[in-house]
Amino acid sequence: MEGKRRAESQINLFREVFEDCGLGDLGCSGHGFTCSNKHSDQSFTKERLDRFVVNDKCKSLYKEMRVEALSGRCSDHLPILLSMDEGEQSRMRKLFPFRFEACWIKQEECVVIRRGWVKGQSIAEPFQRFQARLKICSGSLSSYFKRSDKGRGGKIEQMSCKIKKIQENLCQENMEELKALQEKVGVLLEKEDVKWKQRAKRNWFNLGLKMLDTFMSVQIIGGK
Repeated sequence: MEGKRRAESQINLFREVFEDCGLGDLGCSGHGFTCSNKHSDQSFTKERLDRFVVNDKCKSLYKEMRVEALSGRCSDHLPILLSMDEGEQSRMRKLFPFRFEACWIKQEECVVIRRGWVKGQSIAEPFQRFQARLKICSGSLSSYFKRSDKGRGGKIEQMSCKIKKIQENLCQENMEELKALQEKVGVLLEKEDVKWKQRAKRNWFNLGLKMLDTFMSVQIIGGK
């Protein structure tokens, strides 16, 4: 593949770093190609440009190190995954409070809010009725969009498997099919992106509050 030409001195320096650090290529399971020019004609090419390198000391820390080329959903470079055998870690199940997700606004199926709101109208006292409606709506939203997120995740996984199969036997004949699948996955990933951006911002805000509380407590103790 035609790429940016490097000066000979840079290439030699790169080789010296490899030799001095004792770095070696871990290889790649599967078809072995990590990049293509995405051409659908006779100029189509594919190569293995991306790789993981480690030294012997790093290898000795793990029982097994395995590199796998994953499905490339957008880029012409396939992401490569390094797996290291460290044993399983226990996971604690957490309870999360209800929070409205910004990505829900893009969904046309928000009729679930209307149904939940109607369910609480039988309560006579206005404030209690309002509280009940909020509780019902939050529960309906959480359960509905949890299923929706799971369904979207399943579609992304299904399309990613198709993309991976095509990329394992990539050629100019199936390039258009690959581009169409990548475009569909891109739309689904955009919705996922909105969801995770909001959660990242919320986590950052919560961390800021904790740091502020710590700072204030230190100031109070110091003042005493």
